Amino acid sequence: MIADQAQCEISTGMSAIDLVSAIAARHPGWTFTFVTFEVEPGSMEAIRPHINPEFLDSLNSLWDRVGNDTIRGLGGIVPRDRNWEVGWNSILAQSIDERSFAASIDIVLRHEEGRQAIRGFEMESGQITPSSMARIVESLPRNHVLAFCSLCKTPDHEILHLPMMDFRCAPNPYFQSLVRICLDRLGQRDGAIVKSGRSYHFYGLKPLGVGAWREFMARCLLLAPLTDARYIAHRLVEGLCVLRLSVAGSKSATPTIDCVLTDTADLAGKNLA
Repeated sequence: MIADQAQCEISTGMSAIDLVSAIAARHPGWTFTFVTFEVEPGSMEAIRPHINPEFLDSLNSLWDRVGNDTIRGLGGIVPRDRNWEVGWNSILAQSIDERSFAASIDIVLRHEEGRQAIRGFEMESGQITPSSMARIVESLPRNHVLAFCSLCKTPDHEILHLPMMDFRCAPNPYFQSLVRICLDRLGQRDGAIVKSGRSYHFYGLKPLGVGAWREFMARCLLLAPLTDARYIAHRLVEGLCVLRLSVAGSKSATPTIDCVLTDTADLAGKNLA
């Protein structure tokens, strides 16, 4: 029993692979879903060639005059990063020429269809361990990563989803505090906030029915730009959430638990001494 409890324990500093293994250990007989995919440049980067040169010149002049630290401190009033936020997010500044707009729209609406059907797979909870996940990662082609999906099935074949989310804020104490408040207001008080590199991921530990999962996703969309609106849109189209577990290419940071959320209601009546 003690070994089983240790296998289910979730703590700060644990890798996302260990977290997923602990989630699986908490649900004997359940089936969980994974997918592998190739790390590619984001669609927003593909829009860069369509940005008006005059607009970029003006921004470069502003960055050089005011300084990057000051720009970042403005929190998005001006694009904070020369290579990240200048693109579709600057459309309201009339940054894209009308002649390039149709091509830009095609990029913005692009969605990889069928990835789950082609490269997705299921594993029973008893098969999911850190060592089995490591073997899968080692077998992947170059520049591919392993990812965990929200979709899971009970032994009675009921389809559920773990609440999962991709936030779009820097992983620091200030934004961790904001993310925790947001999750509390969303009713997500049992889970893990994972530092994924330049942002946060969230793994909820209490599975939701399909309808409740969609409502969770929609409510998270109301929190944009703190949440990643494009991530939410793609996940709703696909019908499940996906969060990266391993590293490859530009995704070089190992996702690691930064904060564990514990529902105090679950601790009522327990001896915490």
